[in-house]
Amino acid sequence: MRKLVLTGLVLCSTVVLCEDIAHAAGGHRGHHAVKRLDTTPTDTEDDSWILGLESNTYADTVYLNPTVAYSGANNWDISISSYNIPVYGGGAQNYEYDTYAAISKTFDITKDISLVFGTQNGTTLFPDSMQRWHNMDFSNGRYKLTNWLTVSGGVYFANKSLTTVANEVGFMSGFEMKLIPGTLHLQGDYMSGHTNVSGAEINLQWYATRQAQLYIGVIVPERDSGNEFAGVLGFNISTKDMLK
Repeated sequence: MRKLVLTGLVLCSTVVLCEDIAHAAGGHRGHHAVKRLDTTPTDTEDDSWILGLESNTYADTVYLNPTVAYSGANNWDISISSYNIPVYGGGAQNYEYDTYAAISKTFDITKDISLVFGTQNGTTLFPDSMQRWHNMDFSNGRYKLTNWLTVSGGVYFANKSLTTVANEVGFMSGFEMKLIPGTLHLQGDYMSGHTNVSGAEINLQWYATRQAQLYIGVIVPERDSGNEFAGVLGFNISTKDMLK
């Protein structure tokens, strides 16, 4: 009975996320950035390095987003990421050449439940009085419902320099569905609000090998946030199992 109740609650949470994403689809074109925050613990063994490169394709602009990350001992993850490096066009987002350092710690409560606490900080390459230090802090809970479905939910704080409107406290939700475990996974994340950080992203990830993953997806803007739709294409390469 307890598992049935938990299953119902998790499925309801997944429905809420889907409704949030559908609600976000009411967004319109503007000149703001979706500042995505990766709250998923790095899925590698300890002492592994990860190199990633992602492209975001807007109506008239293509950006590249490179990332270098390290998954250390005791569930610590650190990364340095640059966003919105224009390779075609430009101006689709109000921040370009912005770079962030992120650090997070995962606490395993049970084999199925974990809590993640983290912070992300940085600024743009050419900051002005309106684009000073960007800060975002978050706490996120993850629950592994089955071997093929994990859901998450939590809260975040983003400062005014990042949101461009005001200091913002909101909620986040997400899921990972293993369509073909270890080969094809569907992932989704949503951040509430109507600011620079709000919106959803859905990616289909293909694990080509244990060290290489390719993914394709879409960024969906939240209504009245001024953000834009974008196509996502990227890859990750890790040293998982290479250093053993």
